[in-house]
Amino acid sequence: MGIQGLLRNLHTLLVPPSTHQSCQENNGNGNSRGNGNINIQRTNKNSPRHNIRQFANKSIAVDASSWLHKAGYTCADRLVEATENKIRDAVAEKRYTEYMLKRCDELLNVAKISTIYLVFDGVRVPLKSGTNAEREARRKANLAEARRLMAEGRTEAAKDKYRACVKATAEMAQVVAGAVMERWGKYGDNAKVKCVFSPYEADAQLAKLCADGITHAVVTEDSDVLVYSAVCRKPFPIIYKLDKTDGSCDVVTMDWLLNPEYLPPSAKSRLRKNRRDWEDSPTKKSNPTKDTKNSSEIDYYDLGL
Repeated sequence: MGIQGLLRNLHTLLVPPSTHQSCQENNGNGNSRGNGNINIQRTNKNSPRHNIRQFANKSIAVDASSWLHKAGYTCADRLVEATENKIRDAVAEKRYTEYMLKRCDELLNVAKISTIYLVFDGVRVPLKSGTNAEREARRKANLAEARRLMAEGRTEAAKDKYRACVKATAEMAQVVAGAVMERWGKYGDNAKVKCVFSPYEADAQLAKLCADGITHAVVTEDSDVLVYSAVCRKPFPIIYKLDKTDGSCDVVTMDWLLNPEYLPPSAKSRLRKNRRDWEDSPTKKSNPTKDTKNSSEIDYYDLGL
C-alpha cells in the first residue's frame, strides 16, 4: 500500500518538467509534440496537468490489484459473503470482471494505449505479516457491523461497511485473467491486454517492466513504486489519480533524483563541484584504477535536495 497520501504530498517535487516525454501528446505517428490544451500550467494545485491520452501508442503496466479492489465495490455485499463462505458467486464475478474489461477498453479505444499489462499481486510478503493481521482484524470488525446493519434492514449503511471488507483475492485475479484471455487472446506478442502475476506484491514487477523497456509507464496508487524506481535507477512516468470519466491524471517521475538533465541549476552546480572534488581527492588519486564514469552516481545522493 505504501504511505497513504505520499504521492499527493510529493507531487510538487516529483512532477516531471514540461520538457519530459510524459508532458507531450503523441501525434499518432509515434512522435511526441507539445499541445497547448494539455501542457498548460495548472490553474490551481489540485487540478491535473496530464491526460492518459498523452500515452497514446505506448504500452503501460497497471497495478491490477488496485483496479480489482475498486471493481469489488460494484458487488461488495455478494463478493464479501461469497469469500467468507468459500463459495463462488456468478453475479459478483460478472460485475467485477465487467468493470476490469471496461477499464481496459477505455484505455485501448479512447486513450489509444497500444498494450496493457495487468499486474496482479502474488503471495503476501512475510515481513508484512503484522500489517496484514491488523488489516484482517479491521475487516472482520467491519464485516460483523455490515451483517448487523443488514439484519436491521439498513441496507445502504450495510453496503458501506461491506465495501470496507473488500479485498482483491487470487481467485478474483484468475477469473479476470480468464476473461481477458477470452476477450483478447492468449499472451502472445499480439495480445492487446496481458496478465502478469507477480511473485509477491505488484510494485516490484511494475518497475521491472519499465526498467526492461517492456512498458513506458505505470498506473498505480501505491507510492512504493517510487522506491523501486530509485532502486533500479530507472525513472519512468508513474500515473496516479486516473479519472476514468475523462482520462485526466497526475504523473510523477524520479527524474529529479536519477536524471541530471532535469536538476535545477543550483543542484547541477553542486553536482559538478562534487565531481571536481572527487577527481582531486586523495581517495581518488590513491585508487587510479577505480572506474570514474560512475562517480556522479555517488555524488548524486549528496546534493542536499
